[in-house]
Amino acid sequence: MSDKIQIDPKEFAYHFIDTLNFPEDKTNNLEQSAKKRLAAYLSAYYLIDSFNKLESSNFNDDHRDIHSLSYSDFLEKVTHMNYLNDKMRND
Repeated sequence: MSDKIQIDPKEFAYHFIDTLNFPEDKTNNLEQSAKKRLAAYLSAYYLIDSFNKLESSNFNDDHRDIHSLSYSDFLEKVTHMNYLNDKMRND
């Protein structure tokens, strides 16, 4: 697939919150309830923001044919891709 994907982080986070079924707060602790929802919203928002950055970096590379790269350029690209993959796994 060669089409770039961009997801709106705000829209995704709002829809993500809508799909969650938070347990009813029997203590009526509004602050605690708001914190849970905010944490979920921010987690979804930053997940998509990270995805968009990774997606952009994949498309911002100069799209030279891999066969035309020098060995050192090839190693640099592989190292960069490994770094991005590791970063996504750890985030």
